[in-house]
Order: sequence, then structure tokens, then C-alpha cells
Amino acid sequence: PGAERRHKMFRRFFAVQDKRKRKPKQTDKPNKKINPFLKWIQEISMKAWDLSRNFSVDEQTQGMQGRHPDKLRITYKKEGDGFQCDALCDCGYTFTFFFRHDPPPKEYTDQGLSALHARVLKMFDSVPDKHHTCGVDNLYISAKFCKDAYQHPKCVLLYGVAGTNGRGLPSFVVQEEVKNKNEQLKVRTSQSSFCFMIVLLNVNII
Repeated sequence: PGAERRHKMFRRFFAVQDKRKRKPKQTDKPNKKINPFLKWIQEISMKAWDLSRNFSVDEQTQGMQGRHPDKLRITYKKEGDGFQCDALCDCGYTFTFFFRHDPPPKEYTDQGLSALHARVLKMFDSVPDKHHTCGVDNLYISAKFCKDAYQHPKCVLLYGVAGTNGRGLPSFVVQEEVKNKNEQLKVRTSQSSFCFMIVLLNVNII
């Protein structure tokens, strides 16, 4: 009794392994056990969503309470310790992602890019069209990264808040922090948030 249902269960959960294949090193493929699943998620997620002109890149965290060599100690997020990835998102939808404990793409690190920026540019490779605008926070942004993103084949224009030191910004575009609430409102409602990329274009950094 129930042979048809049992057969369906067997088909869905049956798996085999080819012992002749060499196992990849843990350092090269830390997600080797679930890589087919992750690749399938990426393939489906990119087909199921049409990117708008404006999207964003930020970090995402998957909480984990167990032990694992790739688990990160995270004290600044409510999710707690777990696995982190950089994600390209649009209106709350995750279009694609790149786990941080995976080796960064060599084709970009060989160009002198940091692992963080190399992962983001690799995600830009998956963007189907050119001339998108991407918002990033101060963890990602720098003058060099803005230049590299705009010179990427997909010509992505970056914007976001940048730190005052070590980001390669000209001194005349640095905006002093405003603490008065009335002054803060004026700054937020002005067009100054867009001056960063405009100035970079004008001084031929890009």
C-alpha cells in the first residue's frame, strides 16, 4: 500500500556519489556540500526578477548557533554569529549573492582590488543590462571602487556615504558633520547627496 507515494519519496531523496571524482579542497570550495543548491538558488533568483535601474549592495547574515570554521563572530547585528555574504538586492529581493568565506574571484583580485570589492564586481557580472545605479554604505565605497565599477563592462554608477579618511576623496568634497537638527534637515533635503559622483566625474577620477 502507498507504493506510488513511496516511489515519489525515493526519487526525491535518492542520491549517489561518484567516488572516482577528487574532492575539492576545503579552502577552495568551503561550500562544496551545498554548492549545487546555492547555484540553483542563484540561477532561479536571477531569472525570476527583472532588475530596476536602481539597486543596492549590502551584507546579509545567516545566523548559526553551531560550530563551523567559517562562522563569523558578529556582535553588531541582532541575528548574531553566522555566515555572511555580500548580496545584490532590489526592493528587498535578493538577486544574487557571494559568500564571504568563499575565495574572492581571482580575475578581480589580480587587478589590485580588495576581496570585498572583487566580490561585488563579480556580482555585477550577473547584471543583465548596462548603466544601473547602485547604492552602497560606507563599508564598500571609495573613489577607486567607484572608478572600477563605472569602468566595469556593465558601467555601474555607485553612490553612498563615504568616510573622510582613506577613501581617496578630494578634500573639497568632504562634508562636515552637521549636529543641529534643523541643519541636518536642510542637508538631507538638498542635492548634496549626489555631489559625490558628480564631482568625481568633473575631476576626471572616472
